Amino acid sequence: MRNSLDLVALGTIADMVPLGGVNRMLVRFGLQLLESGRRPGIRALKQVAEVKKVSCGSVGFRLAPRLNAAGRLEDAALGVQLLLDQGGRSVAELASHLDRCNRERQQIEAQTLEQAIAAVEEGAGGDFSLVLAAEDWHPGVIGIVASRLVERYYRPTVLIALADGAGKGSARSIHGFHLFSALGRAADTLSSYGGHAAAAGLSLPAEQVADFRRDFEQVAAAELTAEDLIPRLEHDGEVALTDLTKSAVEQLAELAPFGIGNPQPSFVCRNLEVLFPQVVGEKHLRFSVAVQGKRVGCIAFGMAERFDQLQGHVDLLFKPEINSFRGNDAVQLQVIDFYPCRN
Repeated sequence: MRNSLDLVALGTIADMVPLGGVNRMLVRFGLQLLESGRRPGIRALKQVAEVKKVSCGSVGFRLAPRLNAAGRLEDAALGVQLLLDQGGRSVAELASHLDRCNRERQQIEAQTLEQAIAAVEEGAGGDFSLVLAAEDWHPGVIGIVASRLVERYYRPTVLIALADGAGKGSARSIHGFHLFSALGRAADTLSSYGGHAAAAGLSLPAEQVADFRRDFEQVAAAELTAEDLIPRLEHDGEVALTDLTKSAVEQLAELAPFGIGNPQPSFVCRNLEVLFPQVVGEKHLRFSVAVQGKRVGCIAFGMAERFDQLQGHVDLLFKPEINSFRGNDAVQLQVIDFYPCRN
């Protein structure tokens, strides 16, 4: 059974199972097997996904999406076949095919997100919820897009793909709003639904979408306040930049594997001077922060549009990590959020 822990870790992380208790230990040792790449299919998948070191992050954001991509667009059996294959030319071909499926999925997802954002900006959403529907949306990506909309607008969100007079929907929620329970109170127009507090799926006749949108908004308005719609970011406390030594960050890393139920520690540093801000890879920011003679590099993924806010001094919310580059290890701050200081 120990030799199957790589698959246990892969499934546990991909399905966002809480990493507490026994699960944490299973994933910890399973990641070691994934790192060794004893399965030809996983070795091939790591190669096409450009995964050099296996972690919960690389599994959740690089390996698992490629295994899932075929199921979203074609046939989920292709991912199973890759994991079971004992080697040969077919492994590399399968991994490459899954990588192409994932790129196609990303393109479809980006198009759907763009269309959904345009609909919201044109007034399609409610005050307390978002229910959006379209004929040309792919049911395999609407759940991912719903999550992106929750991140952007912080409203309980339902996306519905319409085809042949029927709608298939995926829903995502915010903290404090039990999605499955809410759907139960707006179920008069639904053919079926299922899920849990944070995520759910549903189906309904296309002609019932407007009525469902009204009912779901009424439920959300009854349960949520304007204050509930303000996103909150939790952290583990305030620290001084000078306390983030290489030794201290390495000790924090011993708490891994990080994920659902065992988040990577995050901290706040205040009134840091911003140095050398730049946009990298079109979407990301790289800069340094300094205080009392200590300077630390930072990376802010997906925040390029906030470049103009990086000036003077900022309060920073981040996850400390060790960045290895050309054989040199140094402390790096993975930025979660930042806010310009007013003083």
